Amino acid sequence: MKILLLPFLLFGAGCSFEFSLDGDAITGSGVEASETFELDATTAIDADSVFDVRVTIDPDATGTSVVLTGDDNIITELTVRADGDVLVLSDDDTWSFTLSSLPVAEVTMPELVSIDSSGGSRVEVLGGSGGELAAATLATLDVDTSGGSRVVVDRAVDALTSDSSGGSRLTVLGDVGTGTVEGSGGAQIELAGQSGVLTVDLSGASRLDASVDELRGSLSGGSTASLSGDADIVDVDTSGASRVLGG
Repeated sequence: MKILLLPFLLFGAGCSFEFSLDGDAITGSGVEASETFELDATTAIDADSVFDVRVTIDPDATGTSVVLTGDDNIITELTVRADGDVLVLSDDDTWSFTLSSLPVAEVTMPELVSIDSSGGSRVEVLGGSGGELAAATLATLDVDTSGGSRVVVDRAVDALTSDSSGGSRLTVLGDVGTGTVEGSGGAQIELAGQSGVLTVDLSGASRLDASVDELRGSLSGGSTASLSGDADIVDVDTSGASRVLGG
């Protein structure tokens, strides 16, 4: 299922987001409603639609909880379910939507190892409010972003793998121990903390911004790796007007 996010239109002080699918159109009512879902524990998220997902990782949680808030006539057309270890957030393919704002899914789950974000969705992994919850480092995290989606991870990650495409964006605010990062089709990847050894495969005018100890891999098709700090650039192939800045 593919969703096209068209340019937003201004209406007074707000915005209108139009998500186009094959089928009839629904315009958001502007009347806010919420629904709560209590599910079996999941460790992965698959968001492929009009969601603004905010994730809290609570190791003490025994299941996955989702509070979905949005226009009352829109959230009834959205799907929240557990498929094995995966929390699925999707929509009914038969509709298109015009929204004043994205529906918000507030997720609490015991562990997170994988994020798949597409179709203009937004996923933010929160750092926590303090103490052990805020300081916890994710041992491994696999992130796939596509179709104009955006993922922000406010955690450190020991081992990161990611694949970003189609104008999507990935931002990791914490440190990354080791990482394997792929980007294509104008993807943007930002590793705001300090990274250890990073292996990249960038193409199609993609961009990486990072502070890294050691960089390996390849860049092609006008891609850019912009490095801050004193990076050791080891065995990096560049072609097609690609470049490594800094380091």
